Amino acid sequence: MRAALSLSLLLASGSAFGQRWSFEGGLAGDVSLAPDPRGFGIVVADLRGRGVAHGDLRITLNTDTLQVGLENVALSPRVQLNVFARGEGLFAGMLPTYLARGEAVATRGFFASYAQVGASVKWLPGGPHVLELALSGRRWFFTASDATTVRLPPEPFTFEPRLRYVYWALRTPQGDTDPAIFHPRFEGVAAGVELGMDLRSEPFAAAPDDSRALRNLRVNERALFVRQWIRAGVRAHRRLRVQIEEQASYGLDEDDLSRPRVGGMNPYAVQIPGLPWPALLSERFVAALVSAHWAVSRPGSHELGVALGAGGFSDPARRGVIDQYGFFSGAAIFADLRWERLVVHLRAGAALPNEWLDRAPHVSAFASITRAWR
Repeated sequence: MRAALSLSLLLASGSAFGQRWSFEGGLAGDVSLAPDPRGFGIVVADLRGRGVAHGDLRITLNTDTLQVGLENVALSPRVQLNVFARGEGLFAGMLPTYLARGEAVATRGFFASYAQVGASVKWLPGGPHVLELALSGRRWFFTASDATTVRLPPEPFTFEPRLRYVYWALRTPQGDTDPAIFHPRFEGVAAGVELGMDLRSEPFAAAPDDSRALRNLRVNERALFVRQWIRAGVRAHRRLRVQIEEQASYGLDEDDLSRPRVGGMNPYAVQIPGLPWPALLSERFVAALVSAHWAVSRPGSHELGVALGAGGFSDPARRGVIDQYGFFSGAAIFADLRWERLVVHLRAGAALPNEWLDRAPHVSAFASITRAWR
């Protein structure tokens, strides 16, 4: 990671002096208020230099993750190259926080870190279509916390090929696709599908020591998955906009290193208002978040709204029963306030009663503030 950062600084000094630079930063908190108060802070800083080596130099810090990359390098009018190096420390994958049926199990959590390098090639055949082949390699590092009692898995090398197709006909305000905008506004439609595999150097399967069969004791050698997503927005009235964010996944032999995270009200998980982040790690699911946005001022700078998130998820109790499914849902109210390049977003939600949660109610909140300099 240090070598990649040095290379990026050399590129910036040697090729990008006088180029167009932009920066944006954001602070956020995703907290569970009940039944047990806990929460996480998020810090995002994103620096982009356009026109570097026929592409964009980008350095992004996201809390415990640093990524340095060169994006959208034009190899031809229809082919682009992206390269990156990424490192994450201690809290990768939210693995230190282990929840089952809404309850924290401190003895199952452990610290996780990784170093990763990768590249992708995008083909732009024309119109709103994009086809991308991405290849990356990752090395995991695991460390026990003070409460960890389980035997840690080995630290595998992982080869991660991905094939993605994206249809993009989405309209957003300037900057809303950048990482510091946690809840973007959009109209139109975008959709994508991803086929992926994780090939690990060393599998691990420890016998469970209780009836839960909690699955962070397993690292599978070949994890396969197909993921799908849709983003759609429609203006139903000059002051009313409706947004839909849908996603689905089907995995084979996935483990807790690769399973999508469920719960919380941030973009790094399948959002179910009221549930803590992450309430569940699920490899087979279909879920959606539907929100109605009412503009309280004529230019639409400030919006108030409601959101409903729901989905069906495999292994709802985290007992290792992959063919068992449960339904989770929650509702939220929010305020999205904007003063030119300053954005404040406030959200409060509650999960609806559920047989897979041991206690009730489950109430959560999210708050963020973002500022851009362009």
